[in-house]
Amino acid sequence: MIKSSKDTRYVVDSVVTHNGTKFPCWPLPDLLSFKHKIGADAYHKAKECLKRERDMVAHCLHSSSESKLLEKVQNELLSVYATQLLEKEHSGCHALLRDDKVDDLSRMYRLFSKFSRGLDPVANIFKQVCYASAIETEFQFESK
Repeated sequence: MIKSSKDTRYVVDSVVTHNGTKFPCWPLPDLLSFKHKIGADAYHKAKECLKRERDMVAHCLHSSSESKLLEKVQNELLSVYATQLLEKEHSGCHALLRDDKVDDLSRMYRLFSKFSRGLDPVANIFKQVCYASAIETEFQFESK
């Protein structure tokens, strides 16, 4: 299990379910550090498990329910957390652009493009990064 490293309600290395079952847990500052924490092989195994879960849910839900449920959850999460996700210091949009994290930027694009005006905040951050880079380049050119 994974939880935020800011979650101090329980012991650091485990969580307890409502029925008393204790699970090991890794407190992480953000999800980008998950792959680094468990390693690439385990990360890909986790992705495969998620795919199997998704396939299993597809057998349980009516085909029209999955898209409605997914849209509702994504809208709810993004309406509440979009700004926080985009502005995180080490994993937000600015950091991903700065560190040339193309795969992560691609995932962010796919997520935010699903919503009306969802890419507007991403575009604003991109403009800010481009503007700052242009100013820095101009400053370096003038100082020569």
